[in-house]
Amino acid sequence: MKKIICLFTVIFIYTLQINSQTTNNQSQPLTDCSVYPAQKTSLYVLPFEVGKSFEIWRTVEHYARGNGGVGLYAIDFKMPIGTRVTAAREGEVVVARGEFYDGNGEDLKENFVFIRHADGSIARYFHLTHDGALVKVGDKIKQGQVIGLSGNTGQSAGPHLHFDVQQCGPNLPPNYNQYPCGQTVPVIFRNTEEYSCNLASGKTYKAMEFMTNDNNSSLEAEKEAIRKTALDYIEGWYEGNSERMERALHPELAKRIVRTKEGASQINQIGAMTLVQQTRCGGGKNTPKERQQKDVSVLDVFENAASVKIVASDWIDYLHLARWNGRWMIVNVLWELKSKEK
Repeated sequence: MKKIICLFTVIFIYTLQINSQTTNNQSQPLTDCSVYPAQKTSLYVLPFEVGKSFEIWRTVEHYARGNGGVGLYAIDFKMPIGTRVTAAREGEVVVARGEFYDGNGEDLKENFVFIRHADGSIARYFHLTHDGALVKVGDKIKQGQVIGLSGNTGQSAGPHLHFDVQQCGPNLPPNYNQYPCGQTVPVIFRNTEEYSCNLASGKTYKAMEFMTNDNNSSLEAEKEAIRKTALDYIEGWYEGNSERMERALHPELAKRIVRTKEGASQINQIGAMTLVQQTRCGGGKNTPKERQQKDVSVLDVFENAASVKIVASDWIDYLHLARWNGRWMIVNVLWELKSKEK
């Protein structure tokens, strides 16, 4: 009888273990790609130097590691000790430490750098090597700046960089995962091959050249200023507004069109004064509102030069603009009539 009871006890315990394992496996949710931001406009770049490539060790698998799911969006990069770690996004250092040694294997005794972003989120860079935190609290960090050296400190199964972004904080040890700030958020990196969800474990990703968030904002501001100049030009023409037209044009502007007759081509040209005077005399004021097409496309911007295309009612303009004494002004226009107008 005792043997039967013992046998049933063993079977019961084994069944509980199997059910427990099944429950744990089921707790790992399917990846919901819809929660990830668009890659092209992401605020984040890979946390290592341009040109370097590293394998992903673990990503969403962090979910089932006993932290209640808060680590779902954490990422582990396999990385040799001493690799330069860079800021994935600009911000301010709020916590940094580097006193522990590689291979100590002790939980909560890892080196790290935490950086707070403008939206209050916290990027965390874990397992840095001894003296591997190269920045200090209060430092203002630029995107792509070297902030540390990777390592193998704390509870780590091998040399790697653990990276995640928590929604607020910082949560300090031993409360790394405490709600609500402990919840990690989905991050996508814009400076690598095209992808639309989480990085794939076992796959290697290369960091490519990128434009920093600050520079990207500056470029967008420049494009907006260029667009306003182009609109002064085309809307000024339709309105018969010589002030807007004059504001858009550099005094040495040349507006040209190639005319071809009987197989021979010639260039017709007018200058800024003539174009302003034509606008003052009415310009395109008689063009019906519904036909006043003014599609402006900023094609390229480099330093003090820019190119713009305008599709108007009966013609297309290709503009060259220059930043002149701090303002964008049109210096060249090459235009062509639409086919039906020729």
